Amino acid sequence: MKTTKKYAKEWRDSLKEQAKNGVELYIDDEPASPKRIGRMLAREDVCYMPDYVSDEKGELVQIRFDAVTLS
Repeated sequence: MKTTKKYAKEWRDSLKEQAKNGVELYIDDEPASPKRIGRMLAREDVCYMPDYVSDEKGELVQIRFDAVTLS
């Protein structure tokens, strides 16, 4: 099983590549760096779900992370 830190680092590294390719990154509707998103994903009190947004040509243009609350 992956540790939370390893999980967050894998996301951060992947998001760095996406950002280099021009993909915009957001967390809770605010622009965010891969480092900030990685830190937020490492939190154990909140769960985030990514939403992948593409343009009319099907190209990835944004990744938006939103907090998910469980009832």
